[in-house]
Amino acid sequence: MKARVKMIILIALLAISVYSLTSNGASRVIVTGDNVTVEYSAWTGHHSFKTSNITFIVGAEEVIKGLDNAVLGMRSGGVKNVTIPPAFAYGVYDDQQVYEIPNAFFENLSLPVPVPGAVVEIEGHVGRIILGTEDSVVFDLNHELAGKELNMTVRVLSING
Repeated sequence: MKARVKMIILIALLAISVYSLTSNGASRVIVTGDNVTVEYSAWTGHHSFKTSNITFIVGAEEVIKGLDNAVLGMRSGGVKNVTIPPAFAYGVYDDQQVYEIPNAFFENLSLPVPVPGAVVEIEGHVGRIILGTEDSVVFDLNHELAGKELNMTVRVLSING
């Protein structure tokens, strides 16, 4: 009789443990539509970012596609290293998004001619000056990480379905 009572208590404790794990989301995997918070570090060959936290809805196009895809199937506390191709990160570099602008354009507006590396807005378009000469500057509308493979380490901090 005592053995049977012990067995019932053991089964009850096991059931409570399983319920506790599943009710707080620890064993639940991330699916499209979940609101998740992740910590990530990202880097390319020569450019690294500091670790950041971000909260987003999976599949809602709030983050780059590669991060959206990376978290699918992960669990709270899970860590994953991923390599994201340009098409799923900041896009493929597009030579047609590079323009040469005469320095006179800026002088006519009484603005200083921007120097290489400057981020400027020209007629509603934000881009970087990548080259400057006596006569013109080269304005690049591509994201600075366009065309680059992105590496990420992702840790899931929380899942809210």
